[in-house]
Amino acid sequence: MSIESAIKTFVMAFLKASKGRENMQEKDFQKLVTNQLKNIMAETDSASAVDEIREGLPDKQGAKQVGFKEFMDVIGCVATKLSEKQPVSEEPPAENPEAL
Repeated sequence: MSIESAIKTFVMAFLKASKGRENMQEKDFQKLVTNQLKNIMAETDSASAVDEIREGLPDKQGAKQVGFKEFMDVIGCVATKLSEKQPVSEEPPAENPEAL
């Protein structure tokens, strides 16, 4: 999978969960995290980071809502924790290293 494909996947997942709106409801965010990130969340022990982000969510129209920035903050946090758990390899990646 290319980085471009991964970015498109993140955008589409957000748009689907937010039903095409600028923000998603906190319950939709929780459902997205539970359904789409449960394995990686367990692997990286990222639940506390997600909770911190949820605590800081803006309260709009009487409900906490998650914008795309907050969604990507979660993705960034989980990705960082995952990269810290991966062993550093001296071998080049299996994909074409010249493409980087």
